[in-house]
Amino acid sequence: MIDEQKMTTWQTKDGRSLHIRPMQPDDAPLLVTIFEHMSSDSRYRRFHQAVDNLSTNRVLQEAGEIAATVPDNGFGLMALDGDMAVGAARYVIFAEGQAEIAVSIGDDFQNSGLGTRLVALVAQEAQKRGIQQLTAEVQADNKAALRVLEKLPFPYTQDLDGPIVQVEIDLTPDAGMNFQRKTV
Repeated sequence: MIDEQKMTTWQTKDGRSLHIRPMQPDDAPLLVTIFEHMSSDSRYRRFHQAVDNLSTNRVLQEAGEIAATVPDNGFGLMALDGDMAVGAARYVIFAEGQAEIAVSIGDDFQNSGLGTRLVALVAQEAQKRGIQQLTAEVQADNKAALRVLEKLPFPYTQDLDGPIVQVEIDLTPDAGMNFQRKTV
């Protein structure tokens, strides 16, 4: 688990050393950095719409809202390469015991294992804080995101709804009793 006040170090598959720490309300500029280091395709896959022509002010405003919601309504993690943010994952509570999870990874760190690591850590933290179910919407052709979910140490279900897969991750304590856990 990630201590609220501490930063941990983690190595990517290719040996790069990153720092992972809890997201803070003043992390909006770091979220903007991640957004700026995502291609059009990566942004589309993350936000499910074209977001390339947003003004800098709009991007900063949205990032500010994301960072501000974390302490009261969820939890998030930031991954840093030195001082540069390269990835983030968070969950936001939308009903008692239920939260939605989201992850953003800069293009230079995609396929490095970072998304898998962040999602697993956020899911573990959600379980620790009493969340029983995480949900996510993933584009059906986003094989990388679906592979991340397959590596989680929690059971999940997928429901195809047109071009979107509705994912429900079961974090209840008994859900994993007969579930073969995978190393993340």
